[in-house]
Amino acid sequence: MSKKLFISKPIIEVQELVEFCKENDFELVAHSFLSFKAIPFEFPVETDVVFFGSKRGVEYFIDQQSIPENIEIACVGNGTANYLKSKGYNPSFIGEKSGKIDSVAVDFKTWLGDRKVVFGQAKDSNRSISSVINSSNSTEISVYETIINSATIVESDIYVFTSPSNLDGFLLENCIAENSIIIAWGDTTEKHLIKNGFIVHHKLKNSSISELLEILHCLR
Repeated sequence: MSKKLFISKPIIEVQELVEFCKENDFELVAHSFLSFKAIPFEFPVETDVVFFGSKRGVEYFIDQQSIPENIEIACVGNGTANYLKSKGYNPSFIGEKSGKIDSVAVDFKTWLGDRKVVFGQAKDSNRSISSVINSSNSTEISVYETIINSATIVESDIYVFTSPSNLDGFLLENCIAENSIIIAWGDTTEKHLIKNGFIVHHKLKNSSISELLEILHCLR
């Protein structure tokens, strides 16, 4: 009997997972509860670094502003770094384990030193990185806002939640089935799951589909 697997990402973003499920008798439901809207902003004149905590932050930032060549770029992990490179930008700082956000924050603070940084982020950002930087050296810019859309999802054996906002959207119309396995897409999502009273069985350290597949291999 096939196992039902839910992930809070749109199907177009998880093609590797789609193939894995076909080959390993998982019934996949991929659905994001989120949509996004750009927020107009102006680029600060004086800064040394721009930091991005997600591919979406990059997308909504560069749609409105190009990043001057004299400004260094930093990002949370490899997924965001690869997206930046695809758009012609080479980040100088890349977090080693994007799922362990507290560790990335410490490493980034050390790397940044006394320089000034702009954070291009969501209006409802968790501020996991920006909160550790001295406010006199940082500017937080909301470049997009997250809109939560509720929907009913079939009960599953395994749930993969990729962000706190997606969990909130899920809980508007759904419950997590009893005895289900819960996988968190990194520290921030794990904390939000625990805050809502759930037990997290697995947490991704690098927040990647390849890491998720390693866990799913053991759950077949």
